[in-house]
Amino acid sequence: MKKLVTLLAACSMCIVMSSAAIAENEKPQAVNIVAANTLSQVLQTAMEKKAHVFIRLKSGQEYSTKNIRSVSGAAVVIGKPAGREYYDAYILLDSVAAVEVRVQD
Repeated sequence: MKKLVTLLAACSMCIVMSSAAIAENEKPQAVNIVAANTLSQVLQTAMEKKAHVFIRLKSGQEYSTKNIRSVSGAAVVIGKPAGREYYDAYILLDSVAAVEVRVQD
């Protein structure tokens, strides 16, 4: 019985340690934005770094998310925009007025 308890405790510690390592890898990294970047490059960088973005459209509507699913030269797909967590949004880059990227935690 003592061996079983010891084994379970050891397994639990391994799971906790591996979960902490995985969570450490998922933290957003610092983002560097330069004026020479295109809109799709800025969004691609934000996607790779898992940065929080605010996308403001020319219509005035704004989307906020940390989940950019894909970026092309013409559109961006974001997942779980704030207030609409069960939806994805397909946004044409021609309709984007501005993008704000959280550059550090």
